[in-house]
Amino acid sequence: MDFENEIPSPKTPVTPIINFENNEDVECEEGCIIGVNGRKLTSAVWKYFTRVQVGKEMKAKCSGCKKLFTGGGKNGTTHLKDHLKRCLKVKNYVDVKQQLLKPTMKDSPNTLGIGSKYKFNQQYSRNALVSMILNHEYPLAMVDHIGFKRYSYSLNPDFNVISRNTVKVDIFREYNEERRLLEKVLARNKSRIAFTSDMCTCTNQRKGYMAVTAHYIGDDWIL
Repeated sequence: MDFENEIPSPKTPVTPIINFENNEDVECEEGCIIGVNGRKLTSAVWKYFTRVQVGKEMKAKCSGCKKLFTGGGKNGTTHLKDHLKRCLKVKNYVDVKQQLLKPTMKDSPNTLGIGSKYKFNQQYSRNALVSMILNHEYPLAMVDHIGFKRYSYSLNPDFNVISRNTVKVDIFREYNEERRLLEKVLARNKSRIAFTSDMCTCTNQRKGYMAVTAHYIGDDWIL
């Protein structure tokens, strides 16, 4: 794969375009690009494209692969953004619409603040969904409810709501991980461990369950 013509960092000043009608450079302060109507082109895609005139048409030339596309204006820039996502020679492009404000915990565990920007992560949101179901004992079927899907879509359309079967697989994976960590904690414990058990019956399933609790004093002398 040839990356010799990789696009430079977005911080690199953009080369001003050439107006082929009068052979004069068209530019403005801070290296911005001016359209044919005299307005500044503010879209982020113009950091990766150069406007050139081919015949009587204005084209947008990709600074990575050098391909020509319809050059903005009434045609918009959606097709240019789609190309940047696929172009192998453009590595620094990030779609601004996919960046969200990352929530950060404040002093109170129930209070969220607004932190720095971050790119949406499907796996992180999926883990958070599974954790919510476990902590609040929500039914697994909630992920199939149309109301929950609409709510999730309103928060972030990029989030792919998983099925109840996938939630079940994730819960067992989380259980095995927590069990492994608990085994390590008990193995490191230097005090004695006292076990108590409690029996309960689920009326809906007509099944009996036994809960086992381990009591011990940790290395910091806390029960």
